[in-house]
Amino acid sequence: MKNLGHVITEQFSYQRKSRRLLWLLLGILVTCCLSSLNQYEAWKAPNEDLKEMLEANKSIGYTLEQALATDQVITKEDGVETSNNPIKYAYYEAKTQKAALNPWNAPNQFFTSLAVVVLPVIWGLYCILTTLGANKAARADRSYGSSFLGKLIALCITGIGVVIFTTILSILVQFAANAMLGIHVNTPAPDLAKLPIQTAYQCLVFTLFASFFFFLATWTKSQKISILVLVIYMLLIPNLGGFDLKNLLLLTIGDIYNTSASTMDIMKGQPTDMWLGYTIIVCLWIGLGFFTYQYTKLKRDPKATIPR
Repeated sequence: MKNLGHVITEQFSYQRKSRRLLWLLLGILVTCCLSSLNQYEAWKAPNEDLKEMLEANKSIGYTLEQALATDQVITKEDGVETSNNPIKYAYYEAKTQKAALNPWNAPNQFFTSLAVVVLPVIWGLYCILTTLGANKAARADRSYGSSFLGKLIALCITGIGVVIFTTILSILVQFAANAMLGIHVNTPAPDLAKLPIQTAYQCLVFTLFASFFFFLATWTKSQKISILVLVIYMLLIPNLGGFDLKNLLLLTIGDIYNTSASTMDIMKGQPTDMWLGYTIIVCLWIGLGFFTYQYTKLKRDPKATIPR
């Protein structure tokens, strides 16, 4: 246990000195800024449309209050919504998008938009490069078990720290963006109570992601193969849905506004046995970890035997 603690400490020191962590955090900062800008543009368009329509109808005395008091019929064709009351439609769309600008909604917006594509790439690359670099820099006097487990634990702890950092950073960036753009949001953030479970879910996702690419990079000892697997995974995301926060929300909440897609669509949640899914994932994680450990230990010490 003492050796394990030393390995974890050494890994944290290695990650800090390698400067990869700095580049990872800078990448997350840029992504947070782009996410806030994207949400601002999503609010700006319907807000400007509303102002233009009110100005155009000002000459005939048709006011916003009259439009809101009039019923509207929304039709959807080829994915495009049209309304017989465009002023009312634009008003509620702008209102919904402005609610999404609430800083406390920023983690939801971040983890369900750009982060679905960007985070797996930068975090996957970080895990691959850190694992390969740490394996080369590993001390020979450490037992293989302590070295293997210590590097894995250190990488997973880093992932949890990155998620917590990202959650806080996204909120601060949105606060700063609203102040710079002069936006005042009085509408409360929807589903704020779900933020703890959302953060916990992302910690689980980052841990699984870190573990997988740690096992893969340790097993193959190849940067090219590991990155190729990461690319294949990213190509499969549109078909598999990926381990993104939106999937969790759809499983835990009946109706949720799809703010990350910059629409007013309401998506329906589906009843799913999450425990079964995660049980399978954990079993696969244990199996892959055991195989990687025994295989690499055997390659390191040919006299060792794999227990049957």
